[in-house]
Amino acid sequence: MPKHTRQSKLGACTECQKRKSKCSGSAPCSYCARSSKPCTFSGPPQRTPLTRQAPMSWFKEAARKAESQLGL
Repeated sequence: MPKHTRQSKLGACTECQKRKSKCSGSAPCSYCARSSKPCTFSGPPQRTPLTRQAPMSWFKEAARKAESQLGL
């Protein structure tokens, strides 16, 4: 059986994003065509890498601090 993969939508064009309205997704979209505005689609937002530590390393560090404060 072939695997079905979801195709992600581009989302709304920049004008529809500004207006916070539904975009038809075509180029140009219906709003931009009616209002003769430039219909541009931006790429997906850049994701920043996670900066938090792994949970176990945080617990180990907390245990180390507690032991040093208790003098163990």
